[in-house]
Amino acid sequence: MSLDINSAARILIKIPCRLAALPPCPALPSNDLIGRDTDHIQMPTINILEALKAADHPI
Repeated sequence: MSLDINSAARILIKIPCRLAALPPCPALPSNDLIGRDTDHIQMPTINILEALKAADHPI
């Protein structure tokens, strides 16, 4: 079965409308399957100013 350009355009226009009508996906748990903890942002373990001083970098 081959589609002409008008039929294909009508199908593509209908797809976003159908997707928008779907309920939202449930949120992932904070500790997902990969083992990442998404509840907090990990801060760097080295203070940037201390690292610059140790490298004799002018601040």
